[in-house]
Amino acid sequence: MLQDISSQVAALIVEGEDSAKFLQGQLTNDINLLNSQSFIYNAYLNVKGRVCANFIMSKIEDNRYILFTDVSLINALTTKLKMYVMRSKVNIYQLHACIFLSTVLVADNLNLSLDSNLFLNYSTAEMEHKIDAVNEFNNFLVQHGVAFINKSLEDTFIPQHLNLDLLPAVNFKKGCYVGQEIVARTHYLGKVKRRMYQFKSEISCVIGQNLFSPLHQNQSVGQVVNLAKTADNLTIGLVSLIDDYKHELFLDEDCTHKINAIEIGY
Repeated sequence: MLQDISSQVAALIVEGEDSAKFLQGQLTNDINLLNSQSFIYNAYLNVKGRVCANFIMSKIEDNRYILFTDVSLINALTTKLKMYVMRSKVNIYQLHACIFLSTVLVADNLNLSLDSNLFLNYSTAEMEHKIDAVNEFNNFLVQHGVAFINKSLEDTFIPQHLNLDLLPAVNFKKGCYVGQEIVARTHYLGKVKRRMYQFKSEISCVIGQNLFSPLHQNQSVGQVVNLAKTADNLTIGLVSLIDDYKHELFLDEDCTHKINAIEIGY
């Protein structure tokens, strides 16, 4: 039985003679790492250093790359990247495929090992006997501290606010890319005042929901980034918040539903 995650995850193909050079100048992580490992976490920023999209990225073959990102961002990401192609020999298009997880290796596929016995794959052929596994995918994201933003959070965070520098999905030695100046300045000269944490709650919430603290006059101090349900129907998730308020954190403006911000080990 295939564990289908296509309702949340879409794939973008970037290929062509100049694809490696092109991507290296656009994304936060060093794509040369794909010469020695099966996948990397990566992100695309706007000129202000805010995350437009982040993704799991792999090299299918020489001069051909695949980027797995949230389905709500795939069209915007395609359009934005194409704006910078200009005369480069690069082709960018959405791959119409079934994106799925498997617990065993699949013949003639990517088999990106996200975790022990959990592989990310895709198929362009019609697939039968599928089950929805979006919650399983989100459980992986939450448990491993991997932000995977959707349209509602586009252009909201710098990479450090999502722990992308800790994951790591940011390489500070690779050279220039869009938005790099802000990210580098924060890394070398500033203190990161906002980080991402895990949480657990009996109360349901939604991605993008604001978090509040009485220490900040019940004003917003963060947002919900990712969510999943546990086997016993508890809500678990990732939140990006101002560090100063992590010990007095609530899901509601009235500050009645408290949650504990749990630090993530990478």
